[in-house]
Amino acid sequence: MPRIKLFRATHENWFVSLGGSEPSRLTHDNGVQALIDNETTLKKIIDAVNSAAHSVYLMQSEYHPYFVAVYDSVTDIPRPKESLTDVLSRKAAESDIQVYILLNNNLVAPDSFKAISDAFSDTSVRVRGFPAHGPHAMHAKALVVDEAEAYIIGPPFRQDFWDSRDHIIDDPRRGSKGVPPKHDVSTCLRGSAVASVTEYFVQLWNYLSDAHFDGSDKIAPAMPHVPAGAQTIQIVRSVTPKTLTKKGETGILEAYRRAIHNAKDFIYLENQYLTNKSVANTLRNALKDRPELQLILLLNENPNVPSYRQRQNDRLSGSEST
Repeated sequence: MPRIKLFRATHENWFVSLGGSEPSRLTHDNGVQALIDNETTLKKIIDAVNSAAHSVYLMQSEYHPYFVAVYDSVTDIPRPKESLTDVLSRKAAESDIQVYILLNNNLVAPDSFKAISDAFSDTSVRVRGFPAHGPHAMHAKALVVDEAEAYIIGPPFRQDFWDSRDHIIDDPRRGSKGVPPKHDVSTCLRGSAVASVTEYFVQLWNYLSDAHFDGSDKIAPAMPHVPAGAQTIQIVRSVTPKTLTKKGETGILEAYRRAIHNAKDFIYLENQYLTNKSVANTLRNALKDRPELQLILLLNENPNVPSYRQRQNDRLSGSEST
């Protein structure tokens, strides 16, 4: 289940996700910006794509072809300003811009691969599906522009996930009335950590080249290392077994468990779901070991996966029934 996340690292909290004794993909010269809610995120993404000089790499779990990223105004009939598909098509039409899109494509989780392939069929945008097997899904959501700026994205590119900080109850920019507000956080990165995000996209793309395209159309990235600040960041990943490596990677799970284990004062966890048994048990054990530890959870009690509400409640109650 390919995913990608970043962690703010401290000397007590290294995350070793490649089986060695040293922290992997750790850099110290980064600039980081948290992007709160999707209106802010999408405007910055559109600006970044519009300013691209040579490459745009996008990986997403879902991307609907008519997704409107930026609006001109809020009215009963909102006026679209920028469609992401139009912006990407326009950039790809420039002779020196390469646009690559990698999407989830499987039989379990909903995907938009065919719709996006059709939408870009008459353009030079390259679109590939990641055919995850069984219960796995390509869930990584990230954008890299010119290998110099990266976005780790919270929402899929679906209209019902569009929202502003105002969280208007009935906002027509979410596509229709009755669609509840969404809260999300994304991150903009500059500095050497961008190379690790680029590396992941390139590895997945080139893996597909070898597995399904006879080795054609591989990416040979420059992966520049341009200092952009003084933030220490580690990029951690989940990689499906028998893809990039035989065993895959569980760096995100490891990072969560190590961070929880090392917590001394409080843990604040804000997430779309809390359904992972290992994470729930690690939280429970941390509270048993350190009764003075404060645990603050902000969770979604109406998840968009119907079975997840009961599973999440089971994790919170300590039930092992699921």
